[in-house]
Amino acid sequence: MKKRKLLLLFVLMPFVSLLAVSLSAVSFVAKTFAEDLAELQVDPEATLIEVPYLNQLEVVYGCEAVSATMVLQYYGYEIGWKDFTDNYLIQKPWQENADGKRFGPDPNAAYPGDPYRDSGPNCGFGCYAPVLAKSMNKVLDPRKHNAVVTTGLKLIDLVENYINKKQPVLIWATMDMLPSKLTCSWTIDYVDENSPYQLGDNFTWLGNEHCLVLVGYDNDKYYFNDPYKNHGLIGYEKSVVEKRFEEFGKQSVVIRSTPNWSARTKVVDYMRALGTVEWVAREDSVYWNPKYGVIFKKGETYHGIPYTQNNRETFLEQFKIETVEGIPYYAGPYGSDAYLGSDCSSSTSMAWQQVDLEFPITSTHFMFPEKSQGRIVPVGDYEIESLVSTSQTLEKNGRERIFAAYSSLQPGDAVLTHRSGNNVNVDGHVRLVSRVDIENQTVYCIEQTGVDSQGILKGGDSTWRVDYPFTYNELFETGYIPIGLKVLCE
Repeated sequence: MKKRKLLLLFVLMPFVSLLAVSLSAVSFVAKTFAEDLAELQVDPEATLIEVPYLNQLEVVYGCEAVSATMVLQYYGYEIGWKDFTDNYLIQKPWQENADGKRFGPDPNAAYPGDPYRDSGPNCGFGCYAPVLAKSMNKVLDPRKHNAVVTTGLKLIDLVENYINKKQPVLIWATMDMLPSKLTCSWTIDYVDENSPYQLGDNFTWLGNEHCLVLVGYDNDKYYFNDPYKNHGLIGYEKSVVEKRFEEFGKQSVVIRSTPNWSARTKVVDYMRALGTVEWVAREDSVYWNPKYGVIFKKGETYHGIPYTQNNRETFLEQFKIETVEGIPYYAGPYGSDAYLGSDCSSSTSMAWQQVDLEFPITSTHFMFPEKSQGRIVPVGDYEIESLVSTSQTLEKNGRERIFAAYSSLQPGDAVLTHRSGNNVNVDGHVRLVSRVDIENQTVYCIEQTGVDSQGILKGGDSTWRVDYPFTYNELFETGYIPIGLKVLCE
C-alpha cells in the first residue's frame, strides 16, 4: 500500500505543481507601492512614479501586453491585461512546415505566436515597439492621448523628457537583465508599414527579450514595474540596464497627452475654412505669377482663398463674397497683382493667430524655432542642425528619430521644409497638420499650395489641398521637420 501511495504521489506531483502556479496567479494580491519601497530600501532622493502593478504569471510570454496595460491604467483607462491581450494586441501565428522550416511575422509588425503558450506549435515570442504603440492606440482616446515610438533615445533622454515629467516609459531589455542571445530563426511572411524587413527575409529572434515599465531612477539604479516572475517594483544597476537596452536597439514607447485640444481644433477648423470657402469668378484673372497666364476663369467655381505672394494676408473675414441668386461671387479686385489671397506661411500664420493674437504674419524663413522669437518650438525629440536647411537637420538626426518626432505631431502643429540659403525668399513650404495616423505612418495636412509646374491647380478646383495624406517617408525625403506653436505645445 505504501508503494502505491508513493507512486500516486509521483504521478500527481506535476499536476499539483501546475495547480499551485495557477492558483498563485489567480489569488496573488500585489504589494502596495509603499511596501515595495520599504522592501527595496529605495534612496529617499530617488525619482519614482507610482504606476499600477500587474504580473504576467497567467500569460507567460505576455510581458508587452501586461506592461502596456500598466501604463494604460496609469493614464486612467479601465482595461485589464487579458482584454488588451485578447482584443487589442496585434498577433499573427507562426508555423513550421514538414521540412522544419518556420514562417512567421516580423515582430515589428505583429506579435509572433500565442503569448499564452510557452512551448510547442505557435508558442509565444514577443513583439517590438511599433506593434505595442499601434496596439495601444486602438485603446487610447486620440483627443487625449497617443502612444508614440521613441526608439533611438538614450535612457538619460527618456529620464529627462518623460520620467522627470511623471510619464512612465515602456522599454525593451531582457528578463532579469540577463544577456540576450540569438535563438531560432524564421522566414518573414507578414510585414506592415513599420517593418524594416521584406517578405521572404530571414529573421533571428533575440532570446531573453523582455518589455517592462521604467518608473524611476536614483544615482545607481533604474527602477521598473517588472511583470516577470511577479517582481513588482524592482531596481537594476544602470550600467546593466543600458547594455541590455542597447542590445534591443534602444526601443521605447511613451503615451503622450494631447494638450489644448479645443485650441488645436480651433486652429485646424480655421485653416480648413480658409481652404474650402466656395467662390465663383466674375471675370478671368491671371495668376500672381503671370507666366502661368489665366488660372481663374469667369463663371468657374473654386474652393479656398486663392494662392498669391502679393496680397497674401487675406483673412477669411476679409475675402469678399457677394451672393447673387444663390451664387457666391468673389467681389474683390482681379488681376495678378490685385486679387486677395494667401500663401502657405501666411495662411498658417493666420490659423495660429486664432489662439495666439500676437503671432505675426510671417514667412517660412522665420518659422525655424530659433528665428520665431520663442513662438514656435520643435515637436518631438530632435536637434535643429541648421537655420537655413531643414535637410541638414534630418541628416543629423536620422530617419528613425525624425519618424518618432512625426509621431509626436498633433492637429494644429505643422511641418516645415526650407532649402539652403540666407535669402528670406529662398524656397520653403509649410503645411498645417490636421491629423496623424501613427499606425500607417501618415500625416494628414491642410496646405495652401498653388499650381504645379504646368500651371494646373494642385487641388483640382483649388490652390489648396485639404486633409491630404503624406507618409513619413515622403515628408523625410522632401526635407520636412515637425514644428508647433508654443502655446499649443505647453
